[in-house]
Amino acid sequence: MNIELSHPVDCLCDFTYDFYWQHRGSRLTPSAVIPHQVGTSYTYQDIVFALQKGEDVIIKGNAGKRLGSSLGVDLRFFGEQGDPFQSDR
Repeated sequence: MNIELSHPVDCLCDFTYDFYWQHRGSRLTPSAVIPHQVGTSYTYQDIVFALQKGEDVIIKGNAGKRLGSSLGVDLRFFGEQGDPFQSDR
C-alpha cells in the first residue's frame, strides 16, 4: 500500500482508533477517509488492516503525530489482554 500526503495527518496506523483525550473530545472514525491524500482514498482502517495482514505500508509525506499508536498491541485499557497480537507476517 502506498499513500502520499500533501499535508500532515495525525494518527496514521493507530491500532486503537480512539485516543479520545488526544483528539480534543472527538473520536477518530476508522472508516473515515484519511484527509490530504494525493490520488488515493484509503481509510484509517485500511492501513491498519494492511499492516495486520503483513503488507508493506509506504507513507510519503508528513505522517504527523502518533504514527503507529499501539502498533500490534491490544491495550488493557480497552479491555484486552495487553499483549501483542498475531499478524500474517
